[in-house]
Amino acid sequence: RLRMAASLSEATIASLRRRARTFRPPEHTSGAVRDIFLDPPNRKDQPMEDVLHILAEHIALGVNLLGMLAITIGAIQGAIGLTRLLLFHADEEKLGPVWLALGRWLVAGLTFQLAADIVETTIAPSWDDIGKLAAIAALRTMLNFFLDRDMEGLRERIERRAREEEAMRA
Repeated sequence: RLRMAASLSEATIASLRRRARTFRPPEHTSGAVRDIFLDPPNRKDQPMEDVLHILAEHIALGVNLLGMLAITIGAIQGAIGLTRLLLFHADEEKLGPVWLALGRWLVAGLTFQLAADIVETTIAPSWDDIGKLAAIAALRTMLNFFLDRDMEGLRERIERRAREEEAMRA
């Protein structure tokens, strides 16, 4: 038990402490468990740090929920728009605005989720947390870039078609 407790990283111990705030081991519990949860070495009483961790977790959860909400709204709008187009056999020109709206919601959702990831790692991140954040940020940034590029191309095609139709009418 002592070997296992000694091999836990500081980040793991901090995570366990945050998740087990209400845990109080019985008096007969071994010293290793008591050290991890009640009287860890190298840790002074830091209530402000604990409050900041809890606050960051709640803020990250709220921002993540906003991101999921944006993606959900976009998916529902996209599904409704596509269903209408399929039911009424609309032409491909009417599909563009549906894709643009979906893309805008996806970009918003990904941006909120990236913000939540940044908030989660603001307070005393480990190198592992920073590495994960960098990978997630790179992937989401690439997704946003390509989504923006595709949306811009679609927007240009829609505008070009509108100008061509206007020229044909004139």
